[in-house]
Amino acid sequence: MFDINRMFQTEISFCDSFTKRVDTDYGRLYYNPLNPLSHDSNHAHIMKNLQHPEHTLEEVKTFFRKAGLTPRVYHSFLKDELEILRPYLEAAGFTVKTEDAKAFWFPSDSPAALDSASSVRRITSISSDITELIRSEDAGDWTINVLRRHVDDKRFHLLGLFEAGKCVSIASVKTMDGYSRVDDVVTHMNYRGKHFGTMLMEQLVRYHRAISDNYLYLWATNPIAIRMYLGLGFREIHTVVPYWSATAE
Repeated sequence: MFDINRMFQTEISFCDSFTKRVDTDYGRLYYNPLNPLSHDSNHAHIMKNLQHPEHTLEEVKTFFRKAGLTPRVYHSFLKDELEILRPYLEAAGFTVKTEDAKAFWFPSDSPAALDSASSVRRITSISSDITELIRSEDAGDWTINVLRRHVDDKRFHLLGLFEAGKCVSIASVKTMDGYSRVDDVVTHMNYRGKHFGTMLMEQLVRYHRAISDNYLYLWATNPIAIRMYLGLGFREIHTVVPYWSATAE
């Protein structure tokens, strides 16, 4: 049975493969000085002692600044955590940002997706095609640097859709403890409007069914992408837990 709380706890471990992790008495620290602009590679989770986090926040700031990184705190999907932590975060010099991110999952009883993109295959190294594709969307290399480490994890499956031998769309799925997260859904700027992303996602659903019995889920903010996911059979996960982060520049 789909359990949103289990999904949330699995979600926190998503970054384990592409950054360094330190477990603390209050939660976790993720950091990678070689990829300083990647927020997912450099952040803290405060999972305990929410009521009096003053010293914890000072520890977080000290840790990241010693590493030459921006101190950042991510949500931990705990009840009322932002309401409790916000005044302490702001007093410690953090700027809190909430995001209208929605979660979706693919029900196991949904019909199988159509086999409409035979030119889809797994990618095991980051070629010039992939870097060009990502840079068409994102001027920074933080996503590229994450993918270069992530593809070494056997649980991480990066799929590409190829047109005339060129990779024009990518999407990934990572199998974890009962739940698999879809991420890195990008189509090259010059190839949009041709439904390549939809075709690739159809194949990704089929691919995931072949490799895992996990529940499949993803996060989305873009209304166009959300319409695509709903059209493919994904269903929104309704939750009151906000998606937020806090940064001390």
